[in-house]
Amino acid sequence: MARVNRHTLEGRNIKPQAGYNEKKLRFNWNTPIHMSPNEKGTIYIGAQYLFRSRDHGQSWERISPDLTTNDPEKQKQEESGGVTVDNSSAEMHTTIYAISESPEMAA
Repeated sequence: MARVNRHTLEGRNIKPQAGYNEKKLRFNWNTPIHMSPNEKGTIYIGAQYLFRSRDHGQSWERISPDLTTNDPEKQKQEESGGVTVDNSSAEMHTTIYAISESPEMAA
């Protein structure tokens, strides 16, 4: 996920990153992203956790625990076979697939 300045065409990565010594974040091909209709500059994105940014993606806060089954048997992407490992996260399981902002979250 990136943010692009439409005047200068400068782009920058704004995807949340795992913290030091944390396990990698699990995003899927259809990772849910929600721009708040209630609070300008607020964006939500789902991995195995729900993240919120209130500054257009400059910084992120994790606002949930792991909301998935966290089933290790469904996370063996590296062992899936084939010629190469799928590094696109297209087949990542145990992730959040849909999000929506509640009025309480916007407050």
